[in-house]
Amino acid sequence: MLSKALLISNVNACLMRELTTDLKMNSHNVLQNAQLALVDIINEFYPKIYKSDGETITSGGLLQLPHGLGVTPRTWQLYIKCTSAEQGYAIGDEVGVYSNNSTESTPIYNTIYVDSTNVNIRFSNNANCYVTGNKTTGAKAVLTNSKWDLYVEAEA
Repeated sequence: MLSKALLISNVNACLMRELTTDLKMNSHNVLQNAQLALVDIINEFYPKIYKSDGETITSGGLLQLPHGLGVTPRTWQLYIKCTSAEQGYAIGDEVGVYSNNSTESTPIYNTIYVDSTNVNIRFSNNANCYVTGNKTTGAKAVLTNSKWDLYVEAEA
């Protein structure tokens, strides 16, 4: 898929070629109006996307991330990235995470909710907020908060 900027540039070049000498006095206004209409049309087809920086995972903490999308995101996803090797994971490895991250008798709930301003994450009050499988063995692996950063992506 072409990037939005490249698509606008290509269509803009086509519009320039199509202007005729019959539009002498108004050609600039016609082109400018066509460009504005084009940007509106393209924005309808390309989603607005928010991507966070790496965020600190704090047991019991509330993370509020202003997404700047202007509307409530339609979709969002969270993942953690390893910053210090553990449980078979190397620095830079990424693991998708969800609200309920455990099936133990005392589940670990990390609550995610969004609105037109923020993506909000209320971390579990457990000492460690995420449980997954060991990368090598698949055995239960309780992850140390300080060895991972949380990333959020949202789309409107």
